[in-house]
Amino acid sequence: MQDLGLLATQRGDLNHILDSLFRGLHKGAGLERVMLVVLADKQSCFRVKRVEGEDTHPWRDGFVLPVSQREQPHIFSYVLRNKEAIWMGVPASYSLNELVTLPIRQAVGPGMFFIAPILAGAKEIGVLYADSRASGRSLKREQFVAFQRFTQLAGRGLEALSKKA
Repeated sequence: MQDLGLLATQRGDLNHILDSLFRGLHKGAGLERVMLVVLADKQSCFRVKRVEGEDTHPWRDGFVLPVSQREQPHIFSYVLRNKEAIWMGVPASYSLNELVTLPIRQAVGPGMFFIAPILAGAKEIGVLYADSRASGRSLKREQFVAFQRFTQLAGRGLEALSKKA
């Protein structure tokens, strides 16, 4: 978190921001699988920017999700539109279960996960996803708090980077 905090004030480069984000979530917070999807193709779809963890290689090339689907809205667009981090699989999120569509379940598997928007100020960049499916361990409150904090710091770093020009 210290690295990301410094990058937000010192305007680090994109790779350093993402390296710090993924290292913090994977090693620091103990989240086993992490994926960052970004808006691509004129903001019409989400494409994988980076993944970390066991069994994430299929995501690298195979995870593409349309941003808006009237017939089948999904959790990735929901969190970006509502600008909030969500812990899926706990009672507070049960009302959103229908937004975890079959294609998403097929890609990530069943169970709890964290999901949050990545914003550079007000600019929508993408969505961060994390879980602990490799071991089957339950996610913990401390991990969700860390996930939210890392997401916010990464956003600040990206915002500072965008003002660098």
